[in-house]
Amino acid sequence: MSNRLPPTREQLLAMMARSSWEQKVALCVIILLNRDSAQNQDYREVAIDVLQQTGRVLDELQVPKPNAP
Repeated sequence: MSNRLPPTREQLLAMMARSSWEQKVALCVIILLNRDSAQNQDYREVAIDVLQQTGRVLDELQVPKPNAP
C-alpha cells in the first residue's frame, strides 16, 4: 500500500485539463460519490465547476443529449 498524499486542487485541475470530457465527468461523479473526497471542499468545488463547464461546452457544440428514461 502506498502512502501518497491526495492530489492538490491545482494537480486535480491539471489532471482534468488533460482528460476528455467523458473522463472529466466520470472523475467528477466519483469525487462526488466518494465520502472522503466529497468532504474535501476543494475537490467538491472543482467537480461541480468542471461539470458545469462541461455542460456549457456540450451545449455550445450542440451535442445531442441522451433521451431520459
